[in-house]
Amino acid sequence: MFTMTNGSGHKDDKGGGHWNEPFHLEKEGEAVSGVLLHHCTPVNPYTLCIAAREQSDRETSYQTAFSPRGTCGALWNDLITDGRLDSPTGSSPPTQKGEKVAAALAVGCTVPAHGHNSVEFSLSWDMPVITFGSREREHIRRYTRFFGGKGDAAPSLCHYALTHYRDWERQIEAWQGPILQDSSLPSWYKSALFNELYFVADGGTVWVELPEDSDVSGGLRSEEGAPRPTTCRQGVRPFRLPGGSGVQDVQHV
Repeated sequence: MFTMTNGSGHKDDKGGGHWNEPFHLEKEGEAVSGVLLHHCTPVNPYTLCIAAREQSDRETSYQTAFSPRGTCGALWNDLITDGRLDSPTGSSPPTQKGEKVAAALAVGCTVPAHGHNSVEFSLSWDMPVITFGSREREHIRRYTRFFGGKGDAAPSLCHYALTHYRDWERQIEAWQGPILQDSSLPSWYKSALFNELYFVADGGTVWVELPEDSDVSGGLRSEEGAPRPTTCRQGVRPFRLPGGSGVQDVQHV
């Protein structure tokens, strides 16, 4: 079971107006399903997505919304009863101020005697528009070139991850292997090179999308970005930006 709170641990998790909904996405012969967690803050709203690939020997179930306070005993009892989660259909109501909401996704499979099995989960977050400091300008993230900038790309991001992660692992091993196996290189160097890459993002680096005719000969500079996103409310996507969406045939259930 994969559980996720609608938020990032910031105080705005209790700000109210956040809501969840289940989804199903099928394309290119592969289907994924899960829950979307719409985090509707006035500044930099985003959508989280927890998803699993649908397979004939796996059973996927979900709980669209539950309170993450306390022991979450009701959620565990629901899973223990029959090995799956039972959730009301449709989206959850927006949270009230001071309230948090979470979602859960469960995948069931058979484990043979003396054997093993595995399940796959994916987490994505879609925040196509970002602002900094004075918030005078808005910037569009680079990934929107491939997945769209309307704020509805989270299902496609999870779908892409679940159907491509094995290729990523092979490519990473091919990239890192020669360096990790080179005995002439000190261990601190290998650790800094590969184990500290998280700081590229965690340190504040953001890859933004610039128009093709942008003049960056004098160094990267900010451009006048996208129009301001619309108010995030239930039934309406949090962003209305130019360009197509990378999501195809998403069914909200």
